[in-house]
Amino acid sequence: MQILALPEPIEPRAHEAGDRYLVYHGAANERCWAALSVQSVRWHGAVVSGEEMLTPNPLRGVEPRVCKALNADPGRIGVACQRATGTLPMTPLVVGVDPDGIDVRARFGVIRIEFGTAALLVTDLSARLEALGLRWTP
Repeated sequence: MQILALPEPIEPRAHEAGDRYLVYHGAANERCWAALSVQSVRWHGAVVSGEEMLTPNPLRGVEPRVCKALNADPGRIGVACQRATGTLPMTPLVVGVDPDGIDVRARFGVIRIEFGTAALLVTDLSARLEALGLRWTP
C-alpha cells in the first residue's frame, strides 16, 4: 500500500490526535507534531482518493463510554486478549473501539482484537463484545 499524504502541523494539547496518541502509547517526547491529510491511496494497482478511503467511525460517539465500561473489568479484557492472540497482558486497557474490533494497550504495545463481523451500528456492538466475553450495555 502506498499513501500520499500532506503533513499539517498541529498543537498536540489542542488537537484530538494528541489525546489519542497519549491514550494508545503513553507520554511522547516529540518536539513537533503533525496530522496527515490523506490525498490518495494506491493498493493492488488501484488508486483511490483520500476521501474515498477515509470512513468515519460510526461508533465514535459511544467509544469513550465503551472503553470506560470495559476497563472496569481488566480481568475480562485480559482473557479476551489471551483467547484472541495467545497473550495475557498484566494490565490491559481498552483504548479504542471501531466497527471491526477493539484496541487494547498492554505494557508491550497495542493488541488488536477483531470482531468476527463488523458492528456497524451501536446496537450490534453489544453482541460483538459479548462474543469476546466482554460486557457493555448501550
